Amino acid sequence: MTFKTIQFFETEAEEAQRLGQAPVGSSSHGLSLLPVTYEHPDKYHLVELPWAKIHPCSGATGGLSHQCDGSHRLVVLPLRYHKGSPNTDLPQRHDGSWDCRIIASDHPSYPVSGYDICCSESELRRGVVVTV
Repeated sequence: MTFKTIQFFETEAEEAQRLGQAPVGSSSHGLSLLPVTYEHPDKYHLVELPWAKIHPCSGATGGLSHQCDGSHRLVVLPLRYHKGSPNTDLPQRHDGSWDCRIIASDHPSYPVSGYDICCSESELRRGVVVTV
């Protein structure tokens, strides 16, 4: 007897392929090139975003009036999850987003206690869990 596997969600490779279809230079395309380091993001886990890898700072800050040395560190605390839009072909497994509180940052546009940001689940999955 031969069994055929039923696939309910996209695989990690399919997720990377979907993200890679975004224009070169975009956050999504940058995420497609990074490995998954945090399989299942959850609330109340401190996560250092792969900010320097997907948002390289070239020194030209576009009027943000800060000197950029090529990297910034951004640590967030995911608080609330939002489902992504349904796909008719194959349900996308990690297409949701999280409302996150900025816990640590050296980027002047994203100060601690400034405001919350929204991060894609794909970005959190490529972040690093910070232990205190």
